[in-house]
Amino acid sequence: MTSALAGDFKLDGNGKLSSFGIGTYVMYDKAASGSLSRFSAGTSLASSVRIGKNKYLSLGIQFSYNQNAIRFGNSTWDAQYDHEFDASRSSNENLSVSGKNFFDAGAGFVFYKNGNSRDFNSKNDNSFQFGISAFHLNQPDIGIYGTDKMKIRYNGFAKMDFVLASKFSLQPVAYYARQGTLQEINAGTLLRYSLSEQNMAGTSKTKTIAFGLFYRYGDSIYPVMNFEWGNWLAGLSYDMNISNLSEFTQSKGGFEVCLKYRYMKADNEKNKRSF
Repeated sequence: MTSALAGDFKLDGNGKLSSFGIGTYVMYDKAASGSLSRFSAGTSLASSVRIGKNKYLSLGIQFSYNQNAIRFGNSTWDAQYDHEFDASRSSNENLSVSGKNFFDAGAGFVFYKNGNSRDFNSKNDNSFQFGISAFHLNQPDIGIYGTDKMKIRYNGFAKMDFVLASKFSLQPVAYYARQGTLQEINAGTLLRYSLSEQNMAGTSKTKTIAFGLFYRYGDSIYPVMNFEWGNWLAGLSYDMNISNLSEFTQSKGGFEVCLKYRYMKADNEKNKRSF
């Protein structure tokens, strides 16, 4: 079971030329009936500079405190079985509660171009962004028993949003991660439709609905549906395994639900970024 809470906040900068941001998150993960757990809390600092009309470059750094722990209260051992389990029998194991605390650091940049709006009425609403980042730059030791240093993980992503026709846009997304000899590739596309209608004042509250399909290379496919209303976004996806593992999962996957809220001041409403 994994629980997480995160938030990002924009701070006032030098007018429209630059801005600063801060983010924070807390995450707790437990597995194996609670025997294995990890706690992580971190903060991010970023600066964004305008380098052209609606074009920006953001640089950021991240620091976090982490704790890995293992507890054996819910564990059972072969020595406790004699035809059936007997909790009163000794495990014959000399293991104690143990953990490892460590700090982690990362950095990256994002380049993006904002559209004039999110209503997909003209090519002026086209937008794109791409970024590169690196995590575990200090290669922390996460080993609970012995030494186990994390290798640097490199991430890259790209996302575009361009108008196909009035009120329709296509949003292709690609994500790549590599750590040592391991890698992950995700790619897919959302078809988005604007439900917004201008009112008598010539303004509107953004409403969009989107459907798409994504593929995790060598692993699974996952259809996605998003609904956006103003600064709220609700999303639903279903992950279906199609690799050799499907022999055991029967391609049954898991639902994921997300809810996002974006706070924007009134003077920023004309220059909105896609979620």
